[in-house]
Amino acid sequence: MATNTMAMLGVPMPAGRGQNEFGNTRHGIGPFMDVALVTSARPLGTQATHAIPPAMRMGPSLPLEPVRTEQRPGTGPEAGGPTEVEQPKGRLLFYWGCSAEVRAGQPRVLDFSRASPQDWASVWQGRFVPEGGALARPGHSIWPNERDRRMLPDSASLQGDHAVTSEGVPAGLRFTLGPNQDLMPAIDLSGQGDLAASIPLRWRQIPAARAYFINAFGAKGTDFVIWSSSELPDAGMGLFDYLSNANIERWTTDRVLLPATATQCAVPRESSPDRMAPWSA
Repeated sequence: MATNTMAMLGVPMPAGRGQNEFGNTRHGIGPFMDVALVTSARPLGTQATHAIPPAMRMGPSLPLEPVRTEQRPGTGPEAGGPTEVEQPKGRLLFYWGCSAEVRAGQPRVLDFSRASPQDWASVWQGRFVPEGGALARPGHSIWPNERDRRMLPDSASLQGDHAVTSEGVPAGLRFTLGPNQDLMPAIDLSGQGDLAASIPLRWRQIPAARAYFINAFGAKGTDFVIWSSSELPDAGMGLFDYLSNANIERWTTDRVLLPATATQCAVPRESSPDRMAPWSA
């Protein structure tokens, strides 16, 4: 599950209210939940029912459907299409750290027209953990799915009794979620200031949060600018996933993540793009 917040110059952007997709917990804006069921008694997957508490405001249950592996039209090797790709123009500038001024050794610069795989790796390197959340793999039964793409209501709470029933699923697959397992509220993030100067970001503490991470991205002319709140050069692309408590503690100690007590962070002056959208998790 996830609650992701995006803001444009400190003004929160509303959550998208279109169709839900499995995996939106990693990149969607708003509250999301992915559910995946695996049972050895049904290796190809099974249709199941996830009974949910009234606090979710989505009726009595959610349907879990087996992952389908049919190939989409036009995606196979026989689909054809152009074999030559025009080299993009422009640069990627990567900054990191909470400070009013850009620190020595920054930014890392990647020229799109001549970047090698090693150049890309130098920008995107960072912390990574094997996926530990719900996965949409063959043999897994998931929600959301083609049968039910409803969005979680903004007022939804996961607190209460849950149960999963299906052929091949033990009758006792029941569990209760409390406040520590509930969706977190959206981060009340604000940032005011001239884009030509340092931008101070501030937010209110969330009681259930164990750490914070912020990155900003946008354009400055033909340059694409990325900034992260990490004190080490980590863009954070591997952090928008389930993180164990051990990894959270380790990376907070390493100052890749901001501690749960943090309430502010400054975006360095020269790293502020013309259009900036901080994304917090």
